[in-house]
Amino acid sequence: ERRRRERKNKKKKNFASWQAANAFDQKVMELTLPTLKPPEPGEAGRRNATVAWRTTFEKREGDSGKVAFEVEWEGKGKDGETETKGMQSFDMSALKPSVVTSPTSHVVRTFTETVTELLPSSLYHFTVRLCYGSGEDKVCGIRSGSSTLVKTKPESAPFAVTSNVTPIEPSRWNEELASFEGETFVPKHGTDATLVLLKFSPPDDDGGLPIDAYDVLVRHADDHGKFDGDWAAADEVDVIKNEEGRVVVGVHHLLPGSTYSFRVAAVNSVGAGPWSADSPLASTSKGHSSDASDGGHDHVPGGGHVLHGRGSGSRLLGKTNDPKVLVVDDVEGAVGQTMPGGSKVDAWAAHWSPKGFKSSGEYAAVEEVEGGGGAIQNKEEVNGRIAVVKRLGGPNPVPIVRKVLACQRAGAVAVVVVDKTGRCDGGSFDQYCVYGADRG
Repeated sequence: ERRRRERKNKKKKNFASWQAANAFDQKVMELTLPTLKPPEPGEAGRRNATVAWRTTFEKREGDSGKVAFEVEWEGKGKDGETETKGMQSFDMSALKPSVVTSPTSHVVRTFTETVTELLPSSLYHFTVRLCYGSGEDKVCGIRSGSSTLVKTKPESAPFAVTSNVTPIEPSRWNEELASFEGETFVPKHGTDATLVLLKFSPPDDDGGLPIDAYDVLVRHADDHGKFDGDWAAADEVDVIKNEEGRVVVGVHHLLPGSTYSFRVAAVNSVGAGPWSADSPLASTSKGHSSDASDGGHDHVPGGGHVLHGRGSGSRLLGKTNDPKVLVVDDVEGAVGQTMPGGSKVDAWAAHWSPKGFKSSGEYAAVEEVEGGGGAIQNKEEVNGRIAVVKRLGGPNPVPIVRKVLACQRAGAVAVVVVDKTGRCDGGSFDQYCVYGADRG
C-alpha cells in the first residue's frame, strides 16, 4: 500500500512538472508572437463593418500549425448605454491578403475582412491579435490597441422595388404560381373580376428589418390607355406568395372591365420605401354581368341556372340547359326571348359591382323623368359626379337597380341612395326598397 501511494504521488509530481513546463512554453510563445498594430475600420453597414490589419508574420516552411486572427469588438447600442461585445476568428490560410515589400525588405500582408453580427446605430472599436495552434495547444499574442470608432448604419424603410412590376394574366395565375410551394391559388369568391395579381422581386435592401407588407398605388386608364384619374392607394393588398426572391401580391376591390397601372412599395416596421416604376397597363375581367360572351351562370333554388349578360342577353340563350333566370342590364330587351326549344325564361335586371371601392367627386341630385322608369333628365349634371337618387321617388316607384343603371349610363362615378318617407319605413323587402335584382 505504501509503495502504491508513493507511485501515485510521483505521477502527480510529474504531471504538475509537465503542466508548469507546458505553461512556461505557452507563455514564451505568447510573448514571441508579434503584437499587431491597431486595425483600421472601413465602411460600416447596419450589422457589419470591414476591418483591415497588417502583419509581417509568416509561418516557417514546413510548419503545419494553424494561424488565425481574432478580431474583437466592443461598443454601445443606439441608446448610448447598452454595451455589446463579440469576437470573430479568421483562419489565415483561408484569407487572401494584399502583399507589398517594405523599404526594409520585409513582406507586409494587409488583411481586409468583414466583421458581422453587429447592431444597427451603434458605435464600435476593434482590436486584433495573432493566435497559433488549436485546442489546448492554442496560444495567442498580446492584443493590439483599439481602432478608431465606427458607427453602423441605422435601420430604415426598405429600398425601392427596382424589378419590373408585371401583371399576371388571369388565365396564367395558377401556371405562374405553380413553381411556388403550397396549395394551388384559388381567388376569393366574387373577386376574380375585381382582382389583379402582380409579380416582382423584393427590394435589394430590406432596411435591416423584415418586410411586413407591400403597399400598392393604382391609377385608372380609359379604353384607349389614357390615364383619367390620379394615383390612389389600393383598398386591399395581400401577399399571395413570397419565396426565393419572388413576390406575388393580389390587389382587390378594383372595378370590373377596367384598366389600371400599378406601383408597389415594400413596408417594414420603420415605414414604407419609395414607389417602384409604373407597371404595364392591366385590365380586370368584365365580370358576369358585363360580358355577354362568357356564359357565366350560378345555380338558383329549385334547379336550373341564372345567366348573366349585357343588353338583351340573347347571345347567352342556349349556352346552358334550361336556365330559370336571365340577369341582364336591359330587361325590356330580354323580355320575350325564348329558348331554342321554345321555353320561356324570366329576365331580371341587376347591377353587378365589386365588394368595395373608393370614389370621390362632387354630388349631383338626380332629376328623374316622370314615369320614365328611372330615366334621368339632367344627365349632363350627373356625368362625372356622384349621383344622389331617392329610394322611392314619384307616384310610380322605380326599382333601385334601374336607378343605378340609369346613373351608370349617364356617366356617374358612384350612386348614393337616400331614403324618402314612405312604404320602405315598414321594412318592405322588395326591389323598390332594397338593392338587388328587379323581378318586376
